[in-house]
Parts: sequence; structure tokens; C-alpha cells
Amino acid sequence: MLGETLGYAVKDTRKRWQWNAETKTSTNIDEEYLRPSIRATFESMDSPREYNFTTDRLYANIPFAMMQLLFRKSRAEKHATLAAVIAERFTSRSGFISHYSRHLAEWLEKPLSDWDHNELGTLLIAVMRLNGIDPDDSDTRERLYYDTFGDEGAYQAWESAVDWPRFESKRAEMRAEKLAEWCESDLDGAAIWRANHADDYAVLLAADPTISAVFAEHDGSLPYRCPETVDLFTGTQWESRS
Repeated sequence: MLGETLGYAVKDTRKRWQWNAETKTSTNIDEEYLRPSIRATFESMDSPREYNFTTDRLYANIPFAMMQLLFRKSRAEKHATLAAVIAERFTSRSGFISHYSRHLAEWLEKPLSDWDHNELGTLLIAVMRLNGIDPDDSDTRERLYYDTFGDEGAYQAWESAVDWPRFESKRAEMRAEKLAEWCESDLDGAAIWRANHADDYAVLLAADPTISAVFAEHDGSLPYRCPETVDLFTGTQWESRS
């Protein structure tokens, strides 16, 4: 988003999966394009065991020359937005003790090359806000996921990148494994489920034909259920079976 706003882009290649509804096949395509970017690349991600004091954190590497450029963008407005973001993020309060100064002047006492990831991240947020992009704003998140930036939003990029037929096939295989495990622990329950979910069962059977064998002893002998009893999960009445 910031790359497009500032007019920065890099040459890149992306993969697309095009689904042909008539032939029911997908084609993988390599496509070159100019990707709006400030040249950030994924480094790592932290996900805490509990969320008492922090949340998930995403780390990225950004060329120092790019951070210098962002710093100059901030300096052009005399760091007014940066000062506000620093005060917002690093002012101690009840339940939070800041280990960073909340005063801009103290930040500017050391060169940009000595700023750590929290300080550089604060600069990034300030320049985003300076250019009308607020990471904490719900409208920004909507734009990020669904609107077009350069070519497409993050949601559409995800949809286009996944080989959905392969995904569905793998999911059916794993569900078939779960069904086989269910049969071992509760064959009656699994058999009742199969009888009431014929379409779903057909998909799993296509993924793993061997699961039909586990029902062999149950075929034609489902436990009797009153045909007037409403099913707890589907809300429909059971049909009489013998």
C-alpha cells in the first residue's frame, strides 16, 4: 500500500491458477508484473503461547536506503506525525512501562543506522499515516484485503495463488482418514452419518475407496430410529430404516 502511494515498485513474478469450468482443470501460469513495494521481505514471525502482554509479530527486512528515504519523507513535515506516533506508542501508563523515550528529540540524537526494529517500525507507521494509510483503521484493512493495489488486493492474490482442486483433493483424503478413525471408535455413529450425508460420503469415498470396507458389516442394518424423531443436528426427521 505504501509502495503504491509513494510510487515505488519492483519487478516480480507471480503464479496464477486459472480454473477451466468446462474441462474442470487448472493451469499454472507464471506472470511478470510490477509489484508496488517498499522492498520489504519476510524475515520471521513470533506467535506467543499466551496473549497476555503481546500478540503475533511479523518481522521484515527493508533496505536501509529505503528507510533513509522514509526518514526524509518524515523530516519534510518536521517529524510532526512521527512525534505523535512515538508519544502514542511509548508513553508509560497503567499496565505498560515503556523502555523507549516518548520524546522525539531523544530519538533524533542517534543516527538512523542505530535504530532498532521497534524504532524503525514506528517510523514506518508514521510515514504510512503521513500518506493517509492508518494501519489501525478498519477502512485501511478493508482496502488492503479487497481493493486493488497495482493489480489486486491481498484476498484476491490469495485466491489466485492457491491450487484449489489440489487443496480440495487433499482435504477429502484427510477427511476420509478421520472417517476411518471414527468407524473404529463408533461404527454405529459413523454409519448413521454416512446414511444422512450421501453427497459428502461420495466425495470421501472417491478420495479413499477403502473406507467402504469398514461399513460392510453395517450395510442394511442401521440402528432403528423413530421416523418422527427430529434429528438434533440437522433439524430434519429420520426416515425409517431396517
